[in-house]
Amino acid sequence: MCIRDRKMCHGDVFRAPEHSVVFTIVVSTGFQLVLMTASTSAIALLGFLNPQSRGSLLSALISCYVFAGFFAGVLGARLLKYFNSQSWRNAFAIGIFLPGVSMTWYILLNFIQWGAHASSAVPITTLLSLFCLWLCCSIPLTVMGAQVGFRQGAIRDPCRVHGVARLIPASKGSIPLWATPLIAGAVPFGAGFIELLFVLTSVWQGRVYYAFGFLSIALTIVTLCAAEASIALTYFRLTSENYHWWWPSLLSGFSTGLFVFLYTVYFLFTSLSIRHIPSVLLYLGYMGMASAIIGIMMGSVAFLASYLFIRKIYSSIKVD
Repeated sequence: MCIRDRKMCHGDVFRAPEHSVVFTIVVSTGFQLVLMTASTSAIALLGFLNPQSRGSLLSALISCYVFAGFFAGVLGARLLKYFNSQSWRNAFAIGIFLPGVSMTWYILLNFIQWGAHASSAVPITTLLSLFCLWLCCSIPLTVMGAQVGFRQGAIRDPCRVHGVARLIPASKGSIPLWATPLIAGAVPFGAGFIELLFVLTSVWQGRVYYAFGFLSIALTIVTLCAAEASIALTYFRLTSENYHWWWPSLLSGFSTGLFVFLYTVYFLFTSLSIRHIPSVLLYLGYMGMASAIIGIMMGSVAFLASYLFIRKIYSSIKVD
């Protein structure tokens, strides 16, 4: 991108996006999921998890997620302060968003299992234990992190934002701008769908998964691909003098979750013999939740990569 193109958008490229509070909540939650995944992968690589015990893996994921809430609170507070939306209510929402939605969705799926008298239904005491863990540990750690983030200095942009937004010229490209996040999301999915097949086979066909080393490598490659695809998407948006890059960069990573969900549907009809309607609903419900979590995680990675890229290129030029 030439210096002229960069200078055309310098007064608007750091303009706050619409619904900045929702944006902050999603990015902070995704960052928490990234830390959870990285920590659990490290624990598995060090040999502290038994591949034959799925309960130990689930316990490690939940524990790492709870402790990562502190760092999510720090990042969320800094972004809220950056967007001039600093409030404890918004910080509290960071700790509520994903656990609240996931627990509500999980209870609805559990009702299906209770109605079918399935032995896999989770007892109400286990759900209450998870609720207490969320209420007494996860939320307080997130609020403590937000307190640390609010006390830190405000993030300063390399360029000053103009008072009046610049008019964006009409796009002349052959691909609509709304479709570019979907194209970017296909890149990390293509890098990791083979390992996804082994994971789905392990989860739904009762096979033991031992290859945590290959899984960690695949996750690293997928993360790098999501970051690079988002940077490329942001680059082409700025070359067309379109400074609305915040949500598109996030959606470019989130669309990876959409491809994952479509692949799980394909896996259902080609590799599994599940045809009973309640069982199909349970499968789609669990895979939809997992795909959304993957999408939020990749979306946070994609945004942070684009943000660092933009700060780098705009700190290297002087605007008269």
